[in-house]
Amino acid sequence: MNLDSSHTQRITNNLDFDVAPRWTPNVEIMFVSVRNNASGVYIINTNGTNLNLISPEDFLGGSRSSSPDGKSAVVEYETEPKWTEETEYLRRGQIFIIHANDNASIQVTNI
Repeated sequence: MNLDSSHTQRITNNLDFDVAPRWTPNVEIMFVSVRNNASGVYIINTNGTNLNLISPEDFLGGSRSSSPDGKSAVVEYETEPKWTEETEYLRRGQIFIIHANDNASIQVTNI
């Protein structure tokens, strides 16, 4: 797409949703999607080819960022909410590092 919004091109065709895109250093697009009733973090080429799930299935990623070399991503994974009387609801999230080459994930936090 040009800066004036001309020459747009659809790169995904999903009946659920594809949201929150981020550029990677490898000029790919990382985004959150729901496909086959499971959420996950995906990477796709800018022309719509080579769609890859990089997170475990049913991995509802919140904030995420690619490493400078594009070989891994750090992702906030939303875990079960914790209910308290004081706050009524507290969202809990853990931080994971996901390696793009083999989709292996390493949990960094345990709150």
